Amino acid sequence: MNQGRGFAVVADEVRTLASRTQKSTEEVNMMLDKLLLGSKKAVDVMAKSKEQAESAVDKVADTGESLVQISKAVENINDMSAQISSATGQQSAVAEEINQNIVRINDMSTETLSHIEQLNISSQDIAKRSTALKDVVEQFNA
Repeated sequence: MNQGRGFAVVADEVRTLASRTQKSTEEVNMMLDKLLLGSKKAVDVMAKSKEQAESAVDKVADTGESLVQISKAVENINDMSAQISSATGQQSAVAEEINQNIVRINDMSTETLSHIEQLNISSQDIAKRSTALKDVVEQFNA
């Protein structure tokens, strides 16, 4: 009978070990499931991160293209500004030349008016002398 009892104790220990092994196996399976779920989540997060990174790269490329276009536009504006400045300088020089010509014309007009006044005075003097000469000639003829 002693052997039966010993067998029962051993069987009980085997059952206890089997139960613990089963629980441990279940715990390991649960941990593996959690680990698998965590891995899937990590893969999803990495996929989303990759998409976001690719989107960011696209946006940076678009921004780079926009900056190039803005730079070209600024260069065009600078060129046009230089042309406008040059044209303004030329127009200013032409305006100054026109102003000088107007001053010369005014001076010439003033000088011409002075000559006309002198001619008018001379004409009046000649007319007086002609009248005086006519009077003298009439005295001789009379």
